[in-house]
Amino acid sequence: MLKTQLKAYREKVHLSQNQVSKELHITRQSISRWENGRGYPDMDNLILISQLYKCSIDDLLQDDQVTREKIESPVSEMKNQHKPLNYKITKTFNSKEELLLLFIILMISAFIPFLGVILPFFVIWRNKTNHLLHKIVLLTSIVIFLFSLYSSYIIINDTFFMPGTTTVQKIK
Repeated sequence: MLKTQLKAYREKVHLSQNQVSKELHITRQSISRWENGRGYPDMDNLILISQLYKCSIDDLLQDDQVTREKIESPVSEMKNQHKPLNYKITKTFNSKEELLLLFIILMISAFIPFLGVILPFFVIWRNKTNHLLHKIVLLTSIVIFLFSLYSSYIIINDTFFMPGTTTVQKIK
């Protein structure tokens, strides 16, 4: 049956359920459910499993006629349509939302000198090259960093090194 084959091939390649779930981008409970016979992987996951375990889908299914009947489309057609195993899917902010958030962080950090020295590094780290304005975010981060560095220098200099040298004159 499929459940015994899944577990046997997983153990053969020395992978834990957790490692398989991370590779397939699914929960560990799904792997457990399949190996206990409480569910079946869909065709996409079956292809990924066969690639990960370095075996054919026929080897996994062997004499499991019930699972074979659940698969509606030919295996060869699905293999051609599927992405390779190393294709990673990551969930992040929508790039427009993230770009807006980065600009808001930059503008806030521009008005708080000491924070403006640190936050541009975070913004540069979070800045992705997949949106059109990544170079503008990078340039803005550098400008705000330099501005905040100069502002922080003035505050530190006036407070610690030359206190009292600033004079205020009344205009008549």
